[in-house]
Amino acid sequence: MPGPLIDCYVISPSRTSSAVTSFLNHFVSNHTASFHRHDPAEVLGLPLELSLEAILDFLEKNVDREYAFYWRNMDDTEPYHAMAVFCKDGSLILGLSPTIDAHEGVAKDYLNRMKKFVATDTGYCALEYALPSSRQEFYDGWKTWKDYCS
Repeated sequence: MPGPLIDCYVISPSRTSSAVTSFLNHFVSNHTASFHRHDPAEVLGLPLELSLEAILDFLEKNVDREYAFYWRNMDDTEPYHAMAVFCKDGSLILGLSPTIDAHEGVAKDYLNRMKKFVATDTGYCALEYALPSSRQEFYDGWKTWKDYCS
């Protein structure tokens, strides 16, 4: 895969495990975790035998806890990666890495599809930019990148 990837982000209207699952199933149905299966439990101080679903449920109920999940598309097609960030401020940021930097139109298309999927008007694409870890960082990123894939 040549070139850096363009990342696209939206804020989910709800911080739920079902929002993450629906997002993954819709955009990257054939995915695999880009994290060791014990990492979320270890970081969150939970029993190692918990399933991913149980960890997502824990994060849904404990809105002051944070963890960023990354998945890779097993089909090795666009979108190449998906992200879900449970933020300490209670928000949930969803993201995709749909394409390389030479294809801004593809990224714009995915961003529009993501915004429609979560029913929002706000989202942005960025290139080699840190994953937002709060609602404020999301809006700061939006201010910086809002015209990149417009």
